[in-house]
Amino acid sequence: FFPAEQSGGLEKIKALSAPYGNLKFMPTGGIGLKNLTEYMTNKKIVACGGSFMVKEDYIENEQWDKITELTKEAAAIVKEIRG
Repeated sequence: FFPAEQSGGLEKIKALSAPYGNLKFMPTGGIGLKNLTEYMTNKKIVACGGSFMVKEDYIENEQWDKITELTKEAAAIVKEIRG
């Protein structure tokens, strides 16, 4: 579901999925560390995409440690919620 946040975020996903019991989403677009927990705790979400971990300037400036740090933070959030 793209762009998730710009299209109404989790509230929009809840509204779209209400009549469809088995429908699941993988939102991307506007997902980051600030709202990842909110998305991942919802049962309609199977996964989230997020380019916040690998921004173009991180790659251009070879900030591999920053990419690793953000990826580990995101993975830890998901692991805590989904085990």
